[in-house]
Amino acid sequence: MIRQLLSIFAVTIAFGAGAAATEIMLQIEFVRTYLGLANDAAVSLPGIARYLGVALLAGLIVDGLRASAAHWWERNRQLAHDLEDLFKSNLA
Repeated sequence: MIRQLLSIFAVTIAFGAGAAATEIMLQIEFVRTYLGLANDAAVSLPGIARYLGVALLAGLIVDGLRASAAHWWERNRQLAHDLEDLFKSNLA
């Protein structure tokens, strides 16, 4: 069951992990100095939550599109197969 959930939400998990890793990297002092962000105020918790929320929402949208495309593709394949069987049984 966990493997199925990981398969269904693979993009969401990847986007969330990427956003978290990016946020952690941006909090390292060396990176902030290199990017010229050392003088800026520290990132607020609502800003981090918004950043992660947008990444997770984008991942859910992509996973939803993947699921609907897979469902549509399988349905079209089944419809084509049924039509082929109909022709074979009635024309043969």
